[in-house]
Amino acid sequence: MADSILIILLSLHIGFIALWAGAAEFIIATLPLLGRFVVVASTGAVLVGIVLFGYETRIAPSLAPSSLGTIFIAAGAGVGLIAYALAIGVAYPTANKLVKALKQPKDGEKTESSIPPNIPRMQARMRMAAGAVSGLLGITLVLMVIGAIV
Repeated sequence: MADSILIILLSLHIGFIALWAGAAEFIIATLPLLGRFVVVASTGAVLVGIVLFGYETRIAPSLAPSSLGTIFIAAGAGVGLIAYALAIGVAYPTANKLVKALKQPKDGEKTESSIPPNIPRMQARMRMAAGAVSGLLGITLVLMVIGAIV
C-alpha cells in the first residue's frame, strides 16, 4: 500500500514539475508574440476609433453622439489613450526585457538563487501595468457606452 502511494505522489510530483517547466518555456516562447499582438491590436483600436469619431462628426453628423455623449466619448478616449501609453510605454518594453533576462544562459544549474534579481521586479512591474491597463480599459468601455447611449 505504501509503495502505491509513493508511486502516485512521485508521479504527481514529476508531472507538476514537467508542467511548470513547460509553462515557463511556453511563456518565454509566446510572450514576444503576445506583446506584438497587443501592440497591433491596441494601435488598431486607437486609429480606428479616431477615424470612427471623425466619420461620425464630419461625414455623417446624424450618427454623431449628442453633446453630452460627446463629453463621455472624449473622456473615454482620454482614458483609453492613457491606457495605450501605459501599455506601449511600460508593459511592452518590460515584457521584452523580461524575455531577454529569462533567455540569458545561466552558469550551472538553475536554482532560485541563480535567478537574476531584476526578474521579480520586472514581473511585479508587468502585473501592475497589466492591472492598470485593464482597469483603464474597463473605465474606457463604460464611458464610451454611456457616450453612445446618452
